[in-house]
Amino acid sequence: MTPVLLGGSYKCQCGSSYQLVASERLNASTCVKLSHVGVLSAKVVLSSAATATSVDFDAADTGSSGTTLTFVSALYQDVFLLAASECYFYRSELQNRFCQVLGNVCVLQHFSAAASSCALLDLIQRSGRTTVANSVSGWYTTLPFLSYDANMKSVLESTMIGMAMSFDEVAASATSDHLEFVLVSYDFSGSITSARRLTDELLYCLSDTSVGTPLWARFGASMSQQYACDLGALDAARLALYELFLVDRSKSEGDAERLVPVPVQNLNYRDAKGFAVNENTHQSDASDDFLSHRFFLYDFQSGVAAGESKPTVYRYAKSITLTIRTRSADVQRLYPPLLSISYADTQTLRSATLQFHVTYASDSSGFWATATALFVVACALAACRVVLQTYTWQRRSTRNEEMEAALWHSMAHLLTCSASNAARASFAVLLAVSAYFLLFFKLQSSVYVLLPETNDQALATAMDEYHAFRVLLPLCFALQLAFVLHTVYSQTHVQVFFIDWEKPRARAVDGDAAGPQSAPPVSVWRTILAVNEWKALQVARRSSFELTVVLLLFLLYGCDLRAAAIPIPQAQLAHAGALAGADANRARNPYLRFATVSGSWLLLCLAQRGWKWLVYDRFVDEPRESLFIDLCTVAKVSCLVLDEPYHGFYLHCRSPYPFADGNMSELVAQLKQEAAGLTVGRGLDRSLPDCQAFELFVTRKWKRKFQALAAAVHPAASRPTGLKSGPELVRRHRPFALERRGAESAVTQAMVKHASNLSDFVKAFVENQEEQYRWRIYRAQTWLGSLLGIPPEITSSKQSLFLPDTSSKFATVLFLGIETDLMLLNITCFGVVDLWTDNHAVSALVTYLLERGLVTLRSHYGSKRLARNTLVDPRFLL
Repeated sequence: MTPVLLGGSYKCQCGSSYQLVASERLNASTCVKLSHVGVLSAKVVLSSAATATSVDFDAADTGSSGTTLTFVSALYQDVFLLAASECYFYRSELQNRFCQVLGNVCVLQHFSAAASSCALLDLIQRSGRTTVANSVSGWYTTLPFLSYDANMKSVLESTMIGMAMSFDEVAASATSDHLEFVLVSYDFSGSITSARRLTDELLYCLSDTSVGTPLWARFGASMSQQYACDLGALDAARLALYELFLVDRSKSEGDAERLVPVPVQNLNYRDAKGFAVNENTHQSDASDDFLSHRFFLYDFQSGVAAGESKPTVYRYAKSITLTIRTRSADVQRLYPPLLSISYADTQTLRSATLQFHVTYASDSSGFWATATALFVVACALAACRVVLQTYTWQRRSTRNEEMEAALWHSMAHLLTCSASNAARASFAVLLAVSAYFLLFFKLQSSVYVLLPETNDQALATAMDEYHAFRVLLPLCFALQLAFVLHTVYSQTHVQVFFIDWEKPRARAVDGDAAGPQSAPPVSVWRTILAVNEWKALQVARRSSFELTVVLLLFLLYGCDLRAAAIPIPQAQLAHAGALAGADANRARNPYLRFATVSGSWLLLCLAQRGWKWLVYDRFVDEPRESLFIDLCTVAKVSCLVLDEPYHGFYLHCRSPYPFADGNMSELVAQLKQEAAGLTVGRGLDRSLPDCQAFELFVTRKWKRKFQALAAAVHPAASRPTGLKSGPELVRRHRPFALERRGAESAVTQAMVKHASNLSDFVKAFVENQEEQYRWRIYRAQTWLGSLLGIPPEITSSKQSLFLPDTSSKFATVLFLGIETDLMLLNITCFGVVDLWTDNHAVSALVTYLLERGLVTLRSHYGSKRLARNTLVDPRFLL
């Protein structure tokens, strides 16, 4: 190159066999041999070297997705030929800057295999001119470290990092509880502008960056942040590129291996076939990923088209994810971190939503194998329980002549039991998995396990390690809701009858009457009192739902228990101090959140039930069901409950007093006599003087007679087919099995008379006076049969059986008997809404509305059926 005076000024001029190549951006020019230009033309297509292609537009920018924009970039046009010729025909260290520029052009083009800059660098690497630098495959001398040659698995599973990690380096010596990163910045010409400790530089559009150790840099402190960015506020004249290194604190200062390169996963990368191989839905998709090292945060310069002054395209990083994984064999040691970046293109400087994620994760394949085995075992146990429950139901509710007719009812019962037990098994596994992470991640100073990794690329399909949780928890709630609704429906269709044992005190004397003297009527108010008490008992619970919800919200908000769901170990929260409070409203982990809420709810309910059982019911008052029996006994009104075709409960409340109708003085005197032991026992049988509750198993003959008498009470609702067969009894078992929807009629004298006949029949049956309907007390129940709930064999028996109910099993027809199922429904409802809304208050409100709805249904339809069974006017049910 020789200077020539042209037009009064000197200009560079090349010989005939050279071509002048200059770059205004690089402020450099040189003469390139025409033969070298020909070689470059043979290697890459020079005519398209300056072409820029943008395909990552949002639909909001272009009006449709998948839009492609191609133009000639003024920046690429200016620097490519000079950088390519100087780097390809390398002569000395003076050409290093041009190799850096060529590499930066490749980085700005997302390492596209179709880009001339990337293709040329690949040719240089494979030419044998360079050697591997720093023992890193893909880092060559004289070339910038742009990408890795090794496959993704070998890079991300390297054991070159020697430091051990913990959640508290003070409690665990020779460990580190935080990570240090060094961010190296380059300008476009390849010169290093800075090398500083990383704080919040990756949050490049936030103005309030911190200077100390950020919370996410503390080991195990995962975070997720989404914020709005005004792209117009960024420095458009600045074009910086970066390389990230992890500081291995186990190495001394000056050690060449102290700085570990952090691989970068550019999610916009396209291979030679145009496939986005770095976009993975499952972990198995990562085998063909392309890993690079250099990256940029935003680029407003390469988008300026040739001949234009303003950018045609603005490119920025819309999502940045830093993933730190621990080794499979040693959870305290690290694999190299992975920085994943997703870029977006836009044609206007607008406000954009940016995301920054930091994820700490460990190899959980062994844990999930154990969890899967636990789930299989739970399902197997649930299946065994379903078979047992179906068998016991069929043994209680069918007789030999009705097996075929009861098939459909057995199938329906099988489905109901399957739903209940599947919900219980699923909930148990979910709670166990969640509690495991809460105990061994959140509450430890040493490292035992890290939370499962969230796949932020697949949030739309939720295909990550939380996918099973997101599916199983709503399914568990749906199954439990279906079971509870069916149970409430069955409870409102239970046949409940009250038998008044009171007799008239004396016959009325009428001197003017010529005929026989009539007995004075017995007061019905005692029966009304017992019916009202049963009505109140329908929805009673041992634990207070309202108190549980209030205490739970107090713990979550008042005591800040919700902070337990932050995916940060407790030890790190203590060290983070004020930074932890700033992160308190950020993303919470689903497992930790569910474990916190479910565990707290369970503890609150168990505490209330334990208080009732250990203290209140022993030293303060009796259980509600026992109080009901006492009240009915004083009122001398027994209760017969039929919940299945041939099964029910009998509460024998025939007091030993001569009369129940009396004044207060008589009542007090009678109670004193009983307390002094001057009366016989309250029991049905002398051998069981204190047993008043019995489980009842009746014969088919007895049930047919009972149904016939019950049908006569409401003749308008009875079916014309009669009551002649056993299958008909199974099909017709509803509360009376007679009521038609909307069929309401006032109580008539005929109905009262038939109800009296029914009462007389039951009285005669209880007193064992009917030869055709004999019964006996069943005393052969084994402890295993009692434990499993196996009923006695009665399919061919001619006698009904009374089984002493010492554990108040009759409460199964009330909310008291399904307390655990209601609690499980409350917890799963709260958990599902919490999962969907991420708001404890909303979850509590929805759970409260569901609870009130169930109480209303049970109370309204149960009272309605109760009034129909007992002929008590609904206006007397308070």
